[in-house]
Amino acid sequence: MIRIFAILLLCSISCIGWSQNNFSPNKKVKGVFPVDFVYKNSGWFVGPGLTYTLTRSSNPQETIAGGVDTAYLATFDPNGKIGAYLEFGRYHSLTYWGPFKYLDYSIAGKWLRGNETFVGEMFNTADQTSLQAAAGEGNFSDIFVLVNFNLNNVIPITDRSFVQNSIGVNGDYRLVKSTSYDGGFSGLTQSEPSNIIGQLHYKLGYGIQPRNKDFVIIPSIETPILNAYKFEDGKSTLGYFNSRYRPLIFSVRILFLRRKNGLDCKPPKVNPSDKEKQDMFDKL
Repeated sequence: MIRIFAILLLCSISCIGWSQNNFSPNKKVKGVFPVDFVYKNSGWFVGPGLTYTLTRSSNPQETIAGGVDTAYLATFDPNGKIGAYLEFGRYHSLTYWGPFKYLDYSIAGKWLRGNETFVGEMFNTADQTSLQAAAGEGNFSDIFVLVNFNLNNVIPITDRSFVQNSIGVNGDYRLVKSTSYDGGFSGLTQSEPSNIIGQLHYKLGYGIQPRNKDFVIIPSIETPILNAYKFEDGKSTLGYFNSRYRPLIFSVRILFLRRKNGLDCKPPKVNPSDKEKQDMFDKL
């Protein structure tokens, strides 16, 4: 968990430093959400995406307690797989919430997939003799419905782009459960997440508003940073079989901006040469 969070935080700090080095401090950035003049302070959004279950980078040999005078010596190899993600919700701009510029809430569906293979043996702990060799493979493919709530910090880069840091909570319910395990030891237990999951998560994104378009596109990556329910001593990963998996969500959120009354019409078309002159003037 610490490694993933450190990487995301480093990326965010790097983007902030890049923006400070590449844009003059005397140039005022208008920001992407000029809700005080052009756009209403709330609207709808949709966010399609993909999931991936990240696993550990190495697979040490483990000794697991068995029955009386027996234990298991095994190497488990977890592997992540790609799934699907889709969310739909609303956002609201905030005025006096300190670093948070807007909040959002949504309902979503996510598909988590992965597998685990292992080889090992059961041995007698008294005389260290091998009793049984075995191998096995497990697969999971679960579909969750969930609700999300996020508070979002927006750091302007240009008038039409920004870095977004979000902290939020999600509550998941496992709607479809599909797990299987072939082979293995008769006494080896297998774990799995509960049907109800509550988590604290972090999201890092980069937002862009295309010119003369009333929507904002925010590609982002999201990961849990704490399992609140069920609490597992500070863990933020999910346990399947004999391994831990970190859900990652890669999404492209599209926020639909709504113009205020009287500003519903799009900007008028201008002569291309006049537009070029205006663009040159704006850059001064």
